[in-house]
Order: sequence, then C-alpha cells, then structure tokens
Amino acid sequence: MDGGGGRKSLTSGTNHPGGVTVHFYLPKIDTAKADVKIAFLEADGDVIREYSTKAKERKNKMSIKEGANSFNWNMRYEDAKSFDGMILWGASMAGPKASPGDYKVRLTMGEETQEASFSILKDPRVATTAAEFNQQFEFLTSVRDKVSEAHQAILDIRDIRSQLKTFTGRLDKKDDSMKPLIELSKSMDSTITQVEEALYQTKNRSGQDPLNFPIRLTNKLGGLNGLSAGNYPPTDQAYQVQKELTTEIDQWLAKFYAVKDQQLPEFNRMVREKGIDFIRLKKE
Repeated sequence: MDGGGGRKSLTSGTNHPGGVTVHFYLPKIDTAKADVKIAFLEADGDVIREYSTKAKERKNKMSIKEGANSFNWNMRYEDAKSFDGMILWGASMAGPKASPGDYKVRLTMGEETQEASFSILKDPRVATTAAEFNQQFEFLTSVRDKVSEAHQAILDIRDIRSQLKTFTGRLDKKDDSMKPLIELSKSMDSTITQVEEALYQTKNRSGQDPLNFPIRLTNKLGGLNGLSAGNYPPTDQAYQVQKELTTEIDQWLAKFYAVKDQQLPEFNRMVREKGIDFIRLKKE
C-alpha cells in the first residue's frame, strides 16, 4: 500500500512466538486527538479484536506516534468477562488463540481505511492437524462463553441487589401495604445471593484467600482454559469435566434468570401499582 504523499500505509507480517506484528506508517497528525483503530479479522471479515487510541478499556487501547509504528497482537480472541476485584485460583480468562490460517488486519484513521492479509503459520514441529486445532478453538471458545455468561450474571446480580437495597431502604417498614414489596425483595435477594455464591467465591479478598475458601464453578471451568495450553486438542476427560461444570452452572443460571425475567418484572409492576416515588423522605 502506498505510504507516500502524506498518506498512511499498512504492512502486515506473519506470526512469531510472541504474536503477529503489524507495521504501519502515519503522516503528520495530532496524536492526542487522532482516532486510529486496528482490527484483526477472520478471512470472511468477522472482527476478532479491535484496538483504538480512543478505547475506554485499557485492554483495547493502543498508542501511536507520527511516522513508523508497529503493533503486536497476541493472536487471542476476546477474553472471558471479568469484574472488579475478581480473584481466581489456577484459572485463565484469556480468550482462545487463533488457529493457523489466513486472516486480515484493518487500519482505520478517521474515515480512511486500509486492509492487508496475513497468515498465522503452524509450528512445523507440531503434528496437530487443522481439524484438531479447530477442536481446541471450539472447546476453549465454549468455555470462555460460559464463564462470560456466568460473570455477566454476577454483575447483574450485584446491580439488582444494590438497587433493591437502596429502594427498600427508603420504604416505611411499619406500613403494612409495603410488606409484599419488602418480602418479594428479600426473596429475590436470597435467591440471587445463593446463585452468586455458587458461581464465585465471594469471600476472596486477596490472592491467598483461595487457599482458605473452596473455589467455585466459574473458577473450576476457567481452570480448563488454563490447562488447555499448547497445540493439542482437548482430551475426553476435559470434555467430560466441561459438560459437568456447564450443566451445574446452567442450573444456577436458570434460578437467576427466573428472578430476572419473572420476579423482577413483578416487583416493578407492584411498585408502579402502588405509585411509589423513587425519591421520598422517610417519615420521622
């Protein structure tokens, strides 16, 4: 691609042990204001990961300079969802690594875009077949997706609990008409707390706490991700453990979804029916 005349240019390279390095040239720009993005795509155009100078999350943020630049992609897809203060033991939240094959990289600056193709090459010393690489990728993707689903549920649980606590804390406990709301709130809180504690060890406060408190379901499932490093397909035992853990996680998630999809709407309906103001002063 032409890099002369003040235009940006993009040159992609093949992979190395540390990832895939992309080299690109940027003309004279205000690096503090420039909106520059690099996206890695599958051969059919589906985006794998995107990095930007304006990204809100640190993991997706990239830095640039005027002139020659380089960016290294670790060849991994999106990580599993996490949350603040999360402490796991022997588990990995890293996304699955891209299998050997053909890919694309896209450089965007403002409304101007350029693309280049590149290949991820298999280590010639590895006997793993393309089908086995795909088995590993699909296995790790399914592990990541289930962990992400469970961790999103935990985030939702904490949000619901916080709002319930704030709202019911403003209600007059002596008013008999408020008792159905308060009781339903307690029931929901009890259920979602059980779900959260089954999915994640809520007692963890430091990296050493898992030595004292047993790990929970998402930690166990994430452990399969940590154990499935290398260039080999998952074992039969890995598939069996995944199935057992996923089944148990789904059972707990079903309890949460019942609260979210049934009890929470009922709670909101009762609030609207009673015409309760969200901001109200406690009676002396």
